[in-house]
This record gives sequence, C-alpha cells and structure tokens, in this order.
Amino acid sequence: MDVNKFQHASSSGNTAEAIQQAFIIQTLNSNTKLNDKVIRDLSGNEILLSDAIGGKSLLLIRFSELNCNECITYILNKIRRLSVQKGYSDKIILLATYKEVRNLKILIKDMQLTFPVYLIDGLNIPCEEINYPYCFVSDSSLLANQVFIPDRSESKMTNLYFDLIEIKYFTTKIQNAIN
Repeated sequence: MDVNKFQHASSSGNTAEAIQQAFIIQTLNSNTKLNDKVIRDLSGNEILLSDAIGGKSLLLIRFSELNCNECITYILNKIRRLSVQKGYSDKIILLATYKEVRNLKILIKDMQLTFPVYLIDGLNIPCEEINYPYCFVSDSSLLANQVFIPDRSESKMTNLYFDLIEIKYFTTKIQNAIN
C-alpha cells in the first residue's frame, strides 16, 4: 500500500481522492484473518483477542501513540457519540499500542470513554503500515471487515461510515431482517 499516496489524499480535502482511498483500503484489508493473539487490558490482565470479541460483531478501533494526536482524538470523539448518544459501549473495543500505559489511561479518562481498552503490539492487517487510526468490524471468525480510516477532512464520509455500521451491526431490527 502506498503510504505517501494515502497521506496526500487525506490532506488534500479532495472528496473523490478520499473515496478512492477508502475503496482501496477496504479492498486490500477486508476479510483479513486476524491472528488470535494475546492482548492485555489496562490492568495487565491477558486475554485472547477472540475472547475479547466473543461471539458478536464488534467495532474495533485501532490506534497507536505514534499516530497523530488529532487523528486519535477525532476517531475517539466520533465513537464516543455512538456510546453516549446511542448506548453502544458494549459493541466497541479499543485496541491501542502505547509504551507508557499511563498516557493511554490519561487519554481514556480525559475523553470519558467507557469502552473496553486493550493493549496490543499490532495486527496482521495491511492498514498497520499507514500509521493512522483505523476501524473495522470483526466477530468470532476474526475476519476484519468494513475496514475504514477516518479522515478529519472528510467528516461526512466518516459520519456515514459509523451510521452504516450502526445500521448493519448494532440495530436489532436490521439484524433480525438479515438473519
């Protein structure tokens, strides 16, 4: 994946380029089988990724202290809306890479997030190379689906992504119609 090309499209504010990049990200990353690795909660307790996800579809938010702070804050503010306004705290997991766990705890506290947070070294998904926070949906199959990199300059596209995730995975009426 051409990291520089993504950064250019992201900062250009060009909607057509952003849509093209979203399509590329989705195509290259979807259906990636995640390794079932050990992750740790903020207290140091270890758990397998599959056990943290359980049997239901969850939205996973992946970020690192190496990502830009504004990008991290942007995505966390967006998902906080799903939690505060819609009550979806039990459908979202944060996967973070931080050398200083204290810094992550401060971020979580300052943003008043109530999601489960796990420390992870990385995932075997091409998105890891981009150095931006990203999100995806997974379930007990550990397949990464609906992979998306929120772009601060394309707020409408980011809102649409989260709205579609809500409709497809979180709304009981839609889930019953699918099943």
